[in-house]
Amino acid sequence: MSDCSYTAKSGKKTYGLDKYWSGCSQRVLKGLELSTLALLSAKSGLALTLSAYQTPAGLKDETNHLIFYLQELASCSAYLLKKTKYRVVDGFYAKEQAWDRVAELGMFMITMLRSDANMNYIYQGEQKSRGRKRKNRGKVDWKGHEVISRFDKHTTTQEGWYVYSKVVWRPPLSKY
Repeated sequence: MSDCSYTAKSGKKTYGLDKYWSGCSQRVLKGLELSTLALLSAKSGLALTLSAYQTPAGLKDETNHLIFYLQELASCSAYLLKKTKYRVVDGFYAKEQAWDRVAELGMFMITMLRSDANMNYIYQGEQKSRGRKRKNRGKVDWKGHEVISRFDKHTTTQEGWYVYSKVVWRPPLSKY
């Protein structure tokens, strides 16, 4: 698992002091950030921290932050591959640069897509006899009620809970 933690910090001379995203406040705040990698046990529910790096100040855009986080992952990859090939990461990592780097390291990434993810329904109708075949049947509207009606509903072992699933098509992610 990879994730970052924010902590408030005042002052002017503290190493790493910059503006970072605070998930609790849902906004960017002045303080410090700690990037962590942890091993999770599905059986016990425990997470054991493997590494923690303080994010340096001055990483001005998302790409520089992502490069820093991926370097941390690469530095621990030899040990991680002995334990598992799967990485559970924050939705921030749902970018082509991260997918490519994680694949280069011989791992798989599990992440939540952003709420504005560009996904399309797969076209399952009759295809034309000539020309390019149809791939999709329109964009998935994540905010509308269409998702519930077009996705497959599955019951769960917990009463009152349902899982909705659908195989959809993702256009190529934009390059970094």
